[in-house]
Amino acid sequence: MNPQDIAIFTGTANPQLALDIAHHLGLQLGHATVGRFDDGKVRVQIHEDVRDRDVYVVQPDGPQSVWFEETKHLIVSAKRSAGRVTVVVPYFSSGRGDRRDEPGKPIPAALAAREYMATKADRVVLFDLHSDQIVGMFEAAGAEHVDALYFRPVILDRLSREDLSNVIVSPPDVGRLKVVRSLWKRLRAMGHPVALGVIDKSGTSSTGIEEMTVLGDFAGKNVILFDDILGTGSTAIEAARAALDHGAIDVTLWETHSVLPSRDSLDVRLAACERLASSPVKRIFVSDTLSLGQAEREILDHKLEIVSISCLFALVIRRLHTPRTGHRMSNLFELDGYRAGLAELPCADS
Repeated sequence: MNPQDIAIFTGTANPQLALDIAHHLGLQLGHATVGRFDDGKVRVQIHEDVRDRDVYVVQPDGPQSVWFEETKHLIVSAKRSAGRVTVVVPYFSSGRGDRRDEPGKPIPAALAAREYMATKADRVVLFDLHSDQIVGMFEAAGAEHVDALYFRPVILDRLSREDLSNVIVSPPDVGRLKVVRSLWKRLRAMGHPVALGVIDKSGTSSTGIEEMTVLGDFAGKNVILFDDILGTGSTAIEAARAALDHGAIDVTLWETHSVLPSRDSLDVRLAACERLASSPVKRIFVSDTLSLGQAEREILDHKLEIVSISCLFALVIRRLHTPRTGHRMSNLFELDGYRAGLAELPCADS
């Protein structure tokens, strides 16, 4: 991969992820200033020639709204001369707002999609969306090329190192059941005798305590809960307690996006981490789409494992930049294709 033909830029949201992606591709991050003017407005300047180059802007767009502004400024700056600009969004913060649930409300995901496409980006890469219909919102906003990636192959790759002989998998609420069922089917196809269960909130009792519905045989099982967004962690904690109340041995939690940085203050963020640290959840696995602060990491250290998705994104960028026969993007949706693809990366083993 010739560094004269490609450039990767990022803002202040999660520079380590972009740096890791560039490293896997044997590249350096593009040179740009991303900061603030005295009045707080976003300041962006690209300091290298991107004329006719294949440019990738890698940045989650939330929870802080200024990250979205940085991304849009980088795209517009690059579009002036770049051959192609692709925006890579590891975390699409408007994803939960994928429908109008009450009259008089906007659809945040559709609004954000229109804002992205107003920059005239040539391609959009999204990751582990809250719902697949968001791809359609980007297409309706004018996107000609949208790629939606999944955490699934990375999860399966990591789980293959574990003893899954006594495991039951479940969502912490029914909204994630489709995704968990997909993981369960693939684990079974790999020869792991995992069971499938369902935990869901069924309402609030007269005493104000959340009531949980538990379907499946959790007794004597090691439970793995899968969800997409870790906020306060309250749903996962209640689901873990329900599983243990039904005889489970222990509970492990997998989350795609840790939005703990979105809490209003450091005290609130740390309080959320303390609740998770003292909860019955034994281990927490989370991707690096968003960056956890040092204080949060220290609190969760004994339970937390960060599972990087940088290799997956590096593979996607490599295939978009140098398309080859047989190297389809859809191959990366499954474990075998993902593992085979890792051999393409010059620095994937480091």
